[in-house]
Amino acid sequence: MLVAEVAQKFISDNIGNSLEAEDYSALDQCMDEVFKYLDQLIIPRGTIRHQYAHEVWDNATDFTREYFDLIPNTPTFIPRIGDIAVFKVVTGIPVGHICVVATGSDVNNMVSFDQNWDTIHYNHGTDPKTGLLIPYCRLVVHNNYYGVAGFLRVKENSSPSSSISPSFSQSLSVSPSSSPSASLSPSSSISPSYSLSYSYSISYSLSPSASMSSSPSSSPSPSGQASGDSGGFWQWFINFLKKLFHG
Repeated sequence: MLVAEVAQKFISDNIGNSLEAEDYSALDQCMDEVFKYLDQLIIPRGTIRHQYAHEVWDNATDFTREYFDLIPNTPTFIPRIGDIAVFKVVTGIPVGHICVVATGSDVNNMVSFDQNWDTIHYNHGTDPKTGLLIPYCRLVVHNNYYGVAGFLRVKENSSPSSSISPSFSQSLSVSPSSSPSASLSPSSSISPSYSLSYSYSISYSLSPSASMSSSPSSSPSPSGQASGDSGGFWQWFINFLKKLFHG
């Protein structure tokens, strides 16, 4: 929303109202109205907080300049709606004054939205607790800009005309690699080869009855059959014994 739109809505919503913002020992002052206006602009109140209204201009701080351009009042300058007018100390305005500029100003007169201006004639009666007159907000025409020292104009970079709507978008793309598939297709059959070996232990005595033990140790072939001609071996062995015992 533009500053002008904020100002127009603020004026429309509060005309005839008594606005109190901070100091309850001094109710419904001009500063209270402008504090409320800053709230609508989302600008810190500390940018203009001083004991007296004229100090907003006379003692403007770096904090003030962070949010506002300070524009001196000149015979040809015409403020625009939403500007903040600050009055200096002059006859009839002992501590200064502050208000929000409305529409309709020209080089001769300023139209503004004020609280606690000419409260003797414009009030909501007497406060029963304090015994003081109750000011309220109204439109005022300031002839010849009497007493106006200058204007605070909201800087563009601090204006609600540019709304920040951070958007946070997160995109997650997952493209998993395909799981490898393996098929076992041996191109050649493996036929293990086995070697058959025999070991013999032979014991004998010089007696007609010979004792013999044989313990073959073999690694079987896939068919479970031993290889070799065992019959030929035993025939050789009998002949060997004959020769041994009978010479």
